[in-house]
Amino acid sequence: MLIENDLDDRPQYTPWIAALWVEPDMRRRGIAAKLMEAARKQASARGHAFCYLCATPDNSPYYLARGFKQIEARYPD
Repeated sequence: MLIENDLDDRPQYTPWIAALWVEPDMRRRGIAAKLMEAARKQASARGHAFCYLCATPDNSPYYLARGFKQIEARYPD
């Protein structure tokens, strides 16, 4: 899902990919990648050059491998 903001403390980051979830028995089939690509295309169609998301440290490598860049290492404190 593409939303305007997922962290009230970070209004400068918009739009956000949020609520991205694939059931465990359906993983490793490219579903998450397709959902992210659809959200990115939707953001681009709305004039946004970037999308943001919040990931746990365990999930960060997945997103980094798909073109996202880490802009904060820890939130919230």
